[in-house]
This record gives sequence, structure tokens and C-alpha cells, in this order.
Amino acid sequence: MIKPFVTLGFVKVVNLTSPISGKKFSKNVSRRLSSWTKGVIAQAIENVSRRRGSTVVHVNAAYTSQMDSRNGTLTGKRSGDKFYCEDGVVLQADVNAARNVLARSQDHEIGLWTPYQQVEAILLKRTECLRLKLLKQDSSCKPFGLSTESESPYAYV
Repeated sequence: MIKPFVTLGFVKVVNLTSPISGKKFSKNVSRRLSSWTKGVIAQAIENVSRRRGSTVVHVNAAYTSQMDSRNGTLTGKRSGDKFYCEDGVVLQADVNAARNVLARSQDHEIGLWTPYQQVEAILLKRTECLRLKLLKQDSSCKPFGLSTESESPYAYV
């Protein structure tokens, strides 16, 4: 189930236009079910946000469930409903992914239509910068080009 984040009158959701994969139906049935289900969810989110006076902001979903939301890097692993961080911390996987969706809405390098290969390259660069402990030393490794660590959307735990 999709749990959108609501902040300051905005609802951040992932793009619901791509087909659902991994189901064992015929191509035609899968395509129709995927479109119908995602369309119903997208319409419900639009209706609720309109009634509440908020705006829906679509973000690129690439790697949002595979990133550690505490530092915005690909240093952990999702397994079922748990996300295992590299430092041993275990997060609830859906909450971790939802935090990444929220942070993605503020990411100036990754737009809605950025191809997943490019998203992966950006995230791998950030991961490598973190591993080399260059985030504070080298401005080219700062996430999103922010001027201070306190401005980073990943500054929360």
C-alpha cells in the first residue's frame, strides 16, 4: 500500500504510471490490472489532497526502497519489511522508503524523468563519497549541492 508523506500542504508520491511487475498473468491482463489499480490509487490521492487543500508532487521512485534514508546512499539492504543498514541498524522498510520519497522531492539532481541508470550513477557517487568520508571536505560530493549539512533532507533519523 502506498503511504504518501504530507508536509506543508504537499503530498509526495512516486510515479504510478509504470506497470506492476512480477505477477503471473497474461500480458494483457497484467497491463489492464496494473493500469486500473494504479489509476484508482492515483485518483484517490488526488481527491484526498484536493479536499485537504494540498498539492500532489510526483517524484522519481528509482532506488527509494534500496537507499538508507539516514544518509541517502545505497549502503543498506531491504529484505521483506525490514531495511538492514550497513551499521547494523534495522529500519522498517516502508518508513525508510517513505522518508526517501520525501527527500527525493527536494533532490535537485534527480528529477521525475531521470532514467534509473542515471539515478543509480548519482547514488553510487554519493555512496562512494560517504565511504571515502569526503562529504564535508569536497564540495563536489555534497548531496544536492547544499551549503551545509543541516540543510540536507537526510539530516533527520
